[in-house]
Amino acid sequence: MKLFFSHKNFGWLWLSHTLAKLGDTFFTVGLMVTIFTLTGSALQTAGVLIATMVPQWLFGPVAGALVDRYPRQYVLIGSNIMRSLLVVSVLFGIGDEGIQLWFIYGMVAAMSTTNIFYDPARVAIIPALVPRTVLVRANSMIIATNQGALAFGYIVGGFLTTYLVLTDFVWIVLLLFMLAGLLLLLLKFERGSGRQTKPEKVPIFKSIRISFSYLRKNSLARALVIMETAEHVPHGIWTSALMLVFVENALNGSSVDWGYQNGAFYGGQLVGAIVAASAARWVGKWAGWSIISNTVISGILTILYAISINNFWAVLISFIFGPPFAIRDVAQDTLLQTKVDGQILGRIYALRAMLASLSFMVSGLIFASLADQISIRWIYLSGGGLYLLIALVALFSKSLRNSRID
Repeated sequence: MKLFFSHKNFGWLWLSHTLAKLGDTFFTVGLMVTIFTLTGSALQTAGVLIATMVPQWLFGPVAGALVDRYPRQYVLIGSNIMRSLLVVSVLFGIGDEGIQLWFIYGMVAAMSTTNIFYDPARVAIIPALVPRTVLVRANSMIIATNQGALAFGYIVGGFLTTYLVLTDFVWIVLLLFMLAGLLLLLLKFERGSGRQTKPEKVPIFKSIRISFSYLRKNSLARALVIMETAEHVPHGIWTSALMLVFVENALNGSSVDWGYQNGAFYGGQLVGAIVAASAARWVGKWAGWSIISNTVISGILTILYAISINNFWAVLISFIFGPPFAIRDVAQDTLLQTKVDGQILGRIYALRAMLASLSFMVSGLIFASLADQISIRWIYLSGGGLYLLIALVALFSKSLRNSRID
């Protein structure tokens, strides 16, 4: 919490992002349970995955170029305004016969489109709010509270699905998004501080070509993007839809148990982010190895999750997943922020997100279609093997192995 008081601008961003993430999580929980209740199908529930990922794949590079073109504070505020309007529109989509499946997919796609502007702007603005010496701690704090919001959102949201309908979730989410947008108005940048880089005024498509060219020349940035894209193949088994199928079919649980597992994972990430903040020097020194070792740990834990015998063990394994994941995320974001030119950071982050989302979407659909045909346990066993294979390949990347945060 020291960063909140010593760097007020960062504190407002942190608080705003926490509220927005909590709103986004409640919205996702409400929609996922609604779809699974309507269809009972893993593949149709995974339609949310398509609706989320397609906009990121189509508009990611353009979003990154616009984030670097306009003041990032305005991009963040505009994103929260659009989120609020989209949430309100859900109220008009609920007719006498309930909400239609196609409308839910469209709403998820629209919300995802706002996020592809919000996320790169949020990552790229942090170096303008805090000194370079506390960047690891700042990223750790964002991730810690972010995962805390996700843990709270899934646990409480999963519990509330028993008592609340989708309309009730809409009002809660709307309030959270509106508060998040208002807090961003409090960000102030000092004149002459030199921290907020001047937005680059070049044609959008030329700006996109520059980002691809930069990625080819920067070996570390390229390795980070490739690693993230590869890892999102086995990440495809960790969609909310497939976890819900695993809980109900393999463990004979309910949506409440599903909420506990998601909450445990994000609670573990909260712990990991706190550890990363406390051990900032260690994370900086071993940034590359923390990324590679996380993939190994993910493979082992995924296999253990696949053979778990009850929800207690599944929740415990989900929690253990969290800490190395959070440390990996802190290392990745900080490496990009310190090794990539600030003028192009938004585009590189958006490009990484685009490729990762494409990988996640394709693999998620394949795994979801298989889940309707074979045992869900075999799906998770195959995902564990993929994690271990990716870790083995990553060991051959010298730039990744030797990367460290100055």
